[in-house]
Amino acid sequence: MKSILSERELGEESGAAGQGAFQELAVANGCARVQGMSRRSRKRNASGDRRWLGKAVVGVLVLGVIVLAGGYGWLRSYLHSDAFRKFLSAEASKTAGVTGEFSLFNWQGLAVETDSFVAKGQGAIT
Repeated sequence: MKSILSERELGEESGAAGQGAFQELAVANGCARVQGMSRRSRKRNASGDRRWLGKAVVGVLVLGVIVLAGGYGWLRSYLHSDAFRKFLSAEASKTAGVTGEFSLFNWQGLAVETDSFVAKGQGAIT
């Protein structure tokens, strides 16, 4: 019983190390004929192995853009919140050695300004 095996089938059955020996033995005994793969098939198979890499790179880039956009939105929301204003008031108060609070922040792009910082403490501020 003769069968025609492609190089790919022979490689799967024998593994990469014994592929040449298995082919020679099968052909010598008349059990099989080796039919080579066409150039088009080899090219298609080779590009298929790398195709996932391109999809993975695109996926990682899209995920990175989504994470950056979400991070920017979260950070902007926090900076415009009352919690950030109170945090900054506490840090400024601690640095100056007083108890104080900033009035509402007015944001214009990346610039911020406030009308006042009201502070209470003992002694003169130097």
